[in-house]
Amino acid sequence: MGESKGAEIYGYGPTENGVGLEPIDARGIPTAACPICGERWLMVPVIFDEEDYEIVSWGTEGFCGVCRALVTVCTPEDSLEAQRGL
Repeated sequence: MGESKGAEIYGYGPTENGVGLEPIDARGIPTAACPICGERWLMVPVIFDEEDYEIVSWGTEGFCGVCRALVTVCTPEDSLEAQRGL
């Protein structure tokens, strides 16, 4: 399975000489969608409970599933702060 077309459009992926480019670094502000391409499929590390397979912990450093931009993903606390206007 090769790179998606979206990855090439947004500056990540193979170049003419075959050398890949570094992904765009958009980390810093927690987000629920990629600030570069708008994709909501974000890849993050998770830890699962071994008994019921529930997610028990996750990291906030991730990347976009389409353009591979590095992102800081939001947490439920980020959402509450936003609703309170903090």
